[in-house]
Amino acid sequence: MKIMRNRSFNINDIHVASPCPASWDSMHGDDRSRRCDRCELTVYNISGLTTFEASSLIENNNNRVCVRLRRRTDGTVITSDCPEGLSAYRKRIATLAGTVFAAVLGLFSVASGQRLSLNDSQGVRSETSVESPIIQGTVADATGAVIPDAKVTITTADGKAITRKTDARGRFQLVSPSLMKGRNRIAIAANGFNTFRDEFSIRRRELIDYPTILEVGSVVGVVEVRIPPAIDPRKSDISTTFRVNEK
Repeated sequence: MKIMRNRSFNINDIHVASPCPASWDSMHGDDRSRRCDRCELTVYNISGLTTFEASSLIENNNNRVCVRLRRRTDGTVITSDCPEGLSAYRKRIATLAGTVFAAVLGLFSVASGQRLSLNDSQGVRSETSVESPIIQGTVADATGAVIPDAKVTITTADGKAITRKTDARGRFQLVSPSLMKGRNRIAIAANGFNTFRDEFSIRRRELIDYPTILEVGSVVGVVEVRIPPAIDPRKSDISTTFRVNEK
């Protein structure tokens, strides 16, 4: 009987067992590691290390290791190794942004004699034929994957909260005349990501588009490694060889 156990350490198996309230920004150091005065430990930023460096750090350290950890939407741990396609995605975003800017610039150059945009937000503004103002956008992560069911909360100037959720394509839209009453606030939140916030004012027949990229949230704390069991009860990793004597 032979039990097959060909397993190696996987960086995605690490989890923060004891989250720490200490702020990464308050620590002294660089993007790879910083000193925490609270617990007097060196905190390693996994996002600033390569996969090999991070794996070696965890595997070769017998003491407890304090790390700053970030994950993508699919659960994989983010390291400094640039994933394939990310640079291409950034080029696509830059090209798209340039196209949108050119279109909006052309629109406002024609309409500049008619009205002046408030231009007090991070969104991309344009004019529409709809009487009420429109707020819309697409929510994605840094790799370009859209984020469905992200919660979009718009708080109007009079304190009314209006909520929407992104659809399967990461899109949301809100049409409401109540947005013209003054300064509004928008917050876009999703599990595992830092919340995006902005403030804006908007007029009738104006649209603000928010092509939002949410930054993956991070957690600081003592790390533990969750290794899957050597034998998966749903699979057979046991092989037995029988020899039959023929006469």
